[in-house]
Parts: sequence; structure tokens; C-alpha cells
Amino acid sequence: MICFNTTIECDQNIDYFSLHIIDDCTKAKDVITLSLKDGHCGIFYQVTSSISKNLDTVTIIEQSTSEWLDGKKSDFDTLFTTSYKINMKSKNLDTLQKTTTYQIIKQ
Repeated sequence: MICFNTTIECDQNIDYFSLHIIDDCTKAKDVITLSLKDGHCGIFYQVTSSISKNLDTVTIIEQSTSEWLDGKKSDFDTLFTTSYKINMKSKNLDTLQKTTTYQIIKQ
């Protein structure tokens, strides 16, 4: 089941889509964030997703910066990117691939 969610953070709405894996039609077994954009508190956090043409693989890309860790404004930051490929046809939604990279960026 795919759901549209809204939560409040720092007096601002954060909207996102999530994929809920239901076990025996009774409870959510797992929840995967498919789409989210949050950048209002000085950091960047974004999740985007796409599904393959034959509907068997979902690719999820999660990006975030680390500026908030420093506590003060800096001229440089790090952009972390993690990409997941998930097999939607398997019973356990097996992760086919996970790749994590980083990039130093200027503000």
C-alpha cells in the first residue's frame, strides 16, 4: 500500500509518500519512504524513487547534507547519497543493490 503522509517539523509541514508492506492483511510489516523533501532548517534531506518499466524493481535515492552536525555556518558541506534497488517481486523485498557516495560541496 502506498500512503501520502504529513508530519509537522519546526512548525512546517513535511509531506512524503511511503510504501507499507502488509503481512497477512493485518499489520504493517515494513515501511519504506519513497518520496520526501525537507530543507527548511539549514540542511538538505531528500528521497526520490522510481519503478522499473516491468514493475519489478524500485530504485530509491536518499540525499542529505551534514551542515547541521557542525552547529555553525560553514563554507563547505558534505552531500551524502545512498541508492537502493529493491526487488518488488520477492516475498521479503530483497535489496538487490545498495550504493553510498559522498561529495564535498560549497555553499
